[in-house]
Amino acid sequence: CWSLPGNFSATRDQSSHAVFAPPIAAARILNPVAAFLVVSFEIFWIFACALLAADGESRLTKTMLGTDEAGDRWPKAYQWESAQYVLRTDVPDREGEELIRSLDRLQSAFFDEFAGIISEERLEEKLVVYFYGDHKRFESSVKKVHPGMELSDGFVNTGDNIAHLFRIETKLKGAVVPDRESMFHECTHQLMNTLLGGERDSAGRPHFWAVEGIACLFESLDVDGDTHTIGKRLPGRFRVVEQAGARLKKVRLADFLQMTQKEMLSSSNDPKAPETHY
Repeated sequence: CWSLPGNFSATRDQSSHAVFAPPIAAARILNPVAAFLVVSFEIFWIFACALLAADGESRLTKTMLGTDEAGDRWPKAYQWESAQYVLRTDVPDREGEELIRSLDRLQSAFFDEFAGIISEERLEEKLVVYFYGDHKRFESSVKKVHPGMELSDGFVNTGDNIAHLFRIETKLKGAVVPDRESMFHECTHQLMNTLLGGERDSAGRPHFWAVEGIACLFESLDVDGDTHTIGKRLPGRFRVVEQAGARLKKVRLADFLQMTQKEMLSSSNDPKAPETHY
């Protein structure tokens, strides 16, 4: 990926002009010390370029955190930062890096899907995400900082637009939506809040299905190397629809499209109705 300029050896072609050759050959002619130095330099650059290639998506930084959002001591917590996101989490390093890479890919997928409709230039600041490795700490922090907030699988606070999530396998067994799907869902809301602005005030308006529908769509995001797919599999929330849909009271499509968020959550006494509407 890089080589020394102007390297030459003492070999000559038929016209007696000096010809260029790799630096190692030249160094061998000079002396063993020079050969060692040149070889070391070449190995250094090869190694450096390999690291850059491995980190081709974006450069990451990692710094230690002392406290969580509530100001309570947060052992083993770090802040991961990419060009697009700030992730505050106490999960192990490998998982933390995978999480922030997934967030970066979510944002890339979002702009790919809405290319020509939503401009990346509207995104002027990094988005902040808290991801707790333990459900109890998630609950404790949220109750202190956001009293009255319903403790679901995660949420985005519309005031500061910060996402709050946790590792769902630490929750009670039988969780419907895996934590990555919840992360993609809530962080799609976070993107829409930032880029479209008005979604923060959309809960009381009709056509709330569009707000939730787009977030549900991105739950199905799958990343494979440099490519991503959306909608090729049914995410967890859609399996609830399959299970509960047959026994729910049917809703006219025209009525459903006019529902506000409150109506989507309370239009049926069946506890699975809200999930099915979503």
